[in-house]
Amino acid sequence: MLTDVVKKMFSKPLILALLFFISLSGLFGYASYHFYAEKQLVEERLDVSEANAKLLSSALLKAEKARKIADTITSEYVFDSKDIIASKEDVLNKIDELAVVVEAKQDAITKEEKNAIKYVPLDGSLPVSLRGLLAEACLHAKGIACNDS
Repeated sequence: MLTDVVKKMFSKPLILALLFFISLSGLFGYASYHFYAEKQLVEERLDVSEANAKLLSSALLKAEKARKIADTITSEYVFDSKDIIASKEDVLNKIDELAVVVEAKQDAITKEEKNAIKYVPLDGSLPVSLRGLLAEACLHAKGIACNDS
C-alpha cells in the first residue's frame, strides 16, 4: 500500500524534474566555485599590481630628484667653465700684451748695446738697460710689490 502511494508519487515526469533540478543545482554550484576562484585570482593580481604601481611611483620620484640634481650640477659646471674660459682668455691677452711690451723694449736696445753686453761679471752691477727690463717685468708680474732697487 505504501509502495503504491510512493510509486504514484514518484512518477516518471516527477523523477525527471527532480534529476533536472539536482543537475541544475550542481551546475550552479560548480559555476559559482569556478567564478569564486577566478575572483580570488583577479584580486591577487590586483594586489600585486598596486604594489608594483607604488614601487614605480617611488622610483619615478627618485629619478626626478636625480634628474634635478644632475641638471643643477650641469648648469653649475657650464657656468663655471664659462668663467674659467673667460679668465683664461684674459690671462692669455695679458701675456700677449706683455710679450708685445718686451718685444718693444728689446727693439729699443740698439745693436751696439747688444754687442756690448755679452757677459756680466758676477761681482759687477747690471747694465742700465737690463735693470730697466727687469724692473718692468717685475712690475707686470707682481705689481706694486716690486722694489726698484
